[in-house]
Amino acid sequence: MPGNAFLDLGLLGKSARWRYLLGLILSLTVWIFGSTLTMLPVLLMRSLQITGEDPLAVNGLFSLNDLNTHIPAVLMFAAVTAGFIFLILGLWLALRVFHGRSLQTLVTPHRRINWMRAGQGALIWLLLSVLGSLVEALLYPGRYQFTFRVSEMALFLPAALVLTPIQSSAEELLVRGYMAQMTGKITRRFMLPLLLPSLVFMLLHAANLEVGSGWGWMFAFYFGFGALLSWITFKDNGLELALGIHTANNLFAFLFANYNGASVVSPSFFTVQTLDVTYGFLPLRSRD
Repeated sequence: MPGNAFLDLGLLGKSARWRYLLGLILSLTVWIFGSTLTMLPVLLMRSLQITGEDPLAVNGLFSLNDLNTHIPAVLMFAAVTAGFIFLILGLWLALRVFHGRSLQTLVTPHRRINWMRAGQGALIWLLLSVLGSLVEALLYPGRYQFTFRVSEMALFLPAALVLTPIQSSAEELLVRGYMAQMTGKITRRFMLPLLLPSLVFMLLHAANLEVGSGWGWMFAFYFGFGALLSWITFKDNGLELALGIHTANNLFAFLFANYNGASVVSPSFFTVQTLDVTYGFLPLRSRD
């Protein structure tokens, strides 16, 4: 998409193609290493729990389902989402080492990030999410079950408010920031900076437990959510709206209406017993 101010940020600093490829490798390496570190405590906790168990009955141990069942929700949430801090660190290092530019250039071509714009995106998406859930709840009574627990939410809420924006922002900086600008630099074609990062966004969520509810629809769901955020980013010439929308989307799922069998377990106000992607498409909720 030549001439787009946001994508043209990929031309700043040192922008040779090999630098983008090495920067991507560095970012992912730091992310994987950091995520492994943050998961070690819960893996150790689970190891101590199974000491002495029948070795013939250990199938499925350390799977996501197993960990969600035996590890407190707030600890699992913190272990999974804290790893995204390392993704932001990896992107920051890649930009400094290989490109000589700042992390802010993945967000906006302007001198300052417009946080009010991010807030507007979050508010609009939150309203759409509530509307979509209300329609679904009215059409299917009993699908939303009230599961709010004060003691669990008191522990979970601070972690969610701190770590969810980090998790969602890290994904946006990687996919709709670095990868979109990299694709725009390499191809300079109209649609590829929109489609390729959206495909990567879909693949990043391919291992989610939610995919088991219908992989075809869920893949379309994730791709559609990613493509929408990419289109919004390019039209707005900045990542702020996407940052706000993605954060609101995930907070809504974690705190208000999570799915029974989701990848990230949370003590939400309501638990959805059936994941019907038809109604997920109303606000295009990706639940992750």
